[in-house]
Amino acid sequence: MKTTKTMNRSFILIAALMVLLVLSGPVSLSAQAISVAASTPEPIFVRDNLPTFVTLTLSNGIPVYIKQNKANRVRNINLVLRGSSLVAPPEQAGWSKLAFATMARASANYSYETVTELLDSTSSSILAGSQFEYSTLSLNVLDKYFDRLLPIWSDMIVSPGFASPDFDQAKNEVVLAIQSKDQNPWAVTNKMTNEKYFVGHPYAVNADGTEATIGLATIRDMKTWYDENVSADRIFIVAVGDFDVAVLGAALENSIGKVPNRNLRPIPAPPRFRPWFPRTALHSQSRPIQRRRLSARRLCRACPQRSRLYGRKPRHEALF
Repeated sequence: MKTTKTMNRSFILIAALMVLLVLSGPVSLSAQAISVAASTPEPIFVRDNLPTFVTLTLSNGIPVYIKQNKANRVRNINLVLRGSSLVAPPEQAGWSKLAFATMARASANYSYETVTELLDSTSSSILAGSQFEYSTLSLNVLDKYFDRLLPIWSDMIVSPGFASPDFDQAKNEVVLAIQSKDQNPWAVTNKMTNEKYFVGHPYAVNADGTEATIGLATIRDMKTWYDENVSADRIFIVAVGDFDVAVLGAALENSIGKVPNRNLRPIPAPPRFRPWFPRTALHSQSRPIQRRRLSARRLCRACPQRSRLYGRKPRHEALF
């Protein structure tokens, strides 16, 4: 139970860090502890936790943000790729999710069977995810197994396998997830509302994809997507746990440091939009209701005794 709570706290912290870093955009940082301007007063939380944050930059320009936690034996490291739906045309909806799901199964040097056996024996996990503005590949592992799992996790990024069996299985799982959501009224409502609200906007492209866009994807498409989107200038790494910064930096330099910098254009900021709802999207009974102030005489014609008994205005009039 203690381990579960610790892992949950790590997930919450690393999620907050990733969202903050994605929204803040590229930042130029050196390999030193983050400092705050002396002119602004420091809250107690900031003063106590700021020294535990360290940053470094790999030779290919990928920034690494580390939150040191000496009391935590669970280590979590996330690679974040900016882009996803923001740079995906509608016909490629969900391709980033499919590509990362395939990458999370195996790599060119580690088969799915080898990865699964090691993850099971160490109670570790490698998970892929995709949102509107970014995709992630995360490793969650106990400190004593970290050195065994880090090479596998990094190889999935640097040398993805994209083997046919792994792609087919990942594709089936993504399609099943879409079908499951399509049977959930709440999920369907959210999807339709998002499509209508963001019509003509990049956010209208569903990060999960559709059965049509996922069904048409091929292994060649995934390899092409990888070559066109996975670049050092769109990647950053977040790590939380009891790390030796120098050791972690050297390990990442020898692995993630090999990701090429393709000098892709910066992710365009989402354009402004004017939300609108077409009339055809509204239910026939969703009409504005006009209230009219009705006279007390008309409202209380059927209840004169109530008016005389209480000697005050009937409740009907108070409502209007």
